[in-house]
Amino acid sequence: MQIIADLHTHTLSATHAFNTLDEMAAKAAALGYAALAITDHGPAMPDAPHMWHFANQTALPLVLHGVAMMYGAEANVMDTNGGLDFAQSRLRALDWVVASIHSPCIPGLLTEKEATRLWLAVAENPYVDCIGHSEQQNYRYDYDLVTKA
Repeated sequence: MQIIADLHTHTLSATHAFNTLDEMAAKAAALGYAALAITDHGPAMPDAPHMWHFANQTALPLVLHGVAMMYGAEANVMDTNGGLDFAQSRLRALDWVVASIHSPCIPGLLTEKEATRLWLAVAENPYVDCIGHSEQQNYRYDYDLVTKA
C-alpha cells in the first residue's frame, strides 16, 4: 500500500507533539506524500493552542517542500449529540476537520447506543471530514451503522 497523505497530525503547537510545521512538511516530502493536514487539538484539550492559532492558519503556505498543505483541527466531540468545541463558523474556515473523542472532553464510559448516536450526529456535520481514533474502549459503537452514514 502506498500512503500519499497524512490527514491527522499535530505540530508542537499541541504540547504533546514534537515537530515544527516545516519539519513535518519536509518529512512528508521525504516520504513521498502528496498532502499533509495539520490538525492540532481543538480548544477543549488541555494542550490545545490558542484559538488564534486556527484563525492565523490562512497566513501559512499552501505548498511546503512540494507537499500540498491543509490546515485544520482535531475538533473534540463534547457530547452525545455530536457537539464540537469549535463554532460552525470556525469549522467552515478550516481546510480539514478531524472529529475525535478525548477523555478530558467526554469522561467516563458511554453505552454502545450513546456512542453510536454521537458518531451519527458527528457525521451530519457538513464541516467534519473524518473521525479520529474511534477505537477507544470506553466509546464502543456500531461500526457498520456509522460507516454507512
